[in-house]
Amino acid sequence: MLYKIIIKLATWVLFKKRTHKVTGSTRTEELLHAELMWVKTKQLIAKKLNTFSDICQSLKLKYDSDGVLRLHGRFPNVLVELDIKHPIYIQTDSMFTKLLILRAHEKTRHAGINLK
Repeated sequence: MLYKIIIKLATWVLFKKRTHKVTGSTRTEELLHAELMWVKTKQLIAKKLNTFSDICQSLKLKYDSDGVLRLHGRFPNVLVELDIKHPIYIQTDSMFTKLLILRAHEKTRHAGINLK
């Protein structure tokens, strides 16, 4: 629930505020853009870590066409979705990451996850 609020707030700041519209539903593309903005921001923060170059090398991180860092290497010829073949890199100790994981579990109705 908190994750949805954060993404909708970011969407409003990015898109709705420009047009001065507060009413109306948020489009899917706007929500995806806001989520991508959060991912890129968290990746920029991670790049400032002293250990980032080691992480980048060991995980074989590369930028995709949207400027998002993704893991490469384990399954180069597998015919599956991009998010499965080349998952997005995000830090594990981030509150955003914890909320993203919690949202995924709620969305898929998985039970038993214990996030602290």
